[in-house]
Amino acid sequence: CGRILLEWGVVNPAVLPWRSRAALCAHLLGHKTVADALARKELVAANRWGGERSIGVAMHAVALVLSGGAEALREAEAVLERTGATGDLLRARYDLAWALDAEKENRSARRVLERTRDLARRAGYRLWAERAEAALARMARPDGVDLLTPQERRIAELARAGLSNGQIARELSLTKRT
Repeated sequence: CGRILLEWGVVNPAVLPWRSRAALCAHLLGHKTVADALARKELVAANRWGGERSIGVAMHAVALVLSGGAEALREAEAVLERTGATGDLLRARYDLAWALDAEKENRSARRVLERTRDLARRAGYRLWAERAEAALARMARPDGVDLLTPQERRIAELARAGLSNGQIARELSLTKRT
């Protein structure tokens, strides 16, 4: 799709932020070099064209692909919040919540998910509201103890992204049995 858009002369990510979406897909599949290049190119193009939504979407992709952590995702959220692009904002907030959770900022993560759920309900994004509610339930831990180690959580994230046991093992330099 990206090649076709380029052949048609579509280079402005405000028209279609395909590089950001492709970067996230490549990242989940373990194609880090491709993901990095796509995310960076999208951010450069978004900054050149100047659309806030495009910039926010590209910042979100860069934060995830380059493992920028919660702070980079907060910056993307702040930009997207000004745009009125509710779907993109919900996606960024959801990822921010999980980044905060990974950084052991559990209260902040829950607050972000609650805001995500509430916005989704108000705006009529039923699936996002359900997703945020399910995430809130998953984050509830007995006595504040993590149910998964950071390594187990990473494995679960890769499995949730659709990677096979073999792909996960290669990605994390583990044996398949592990």
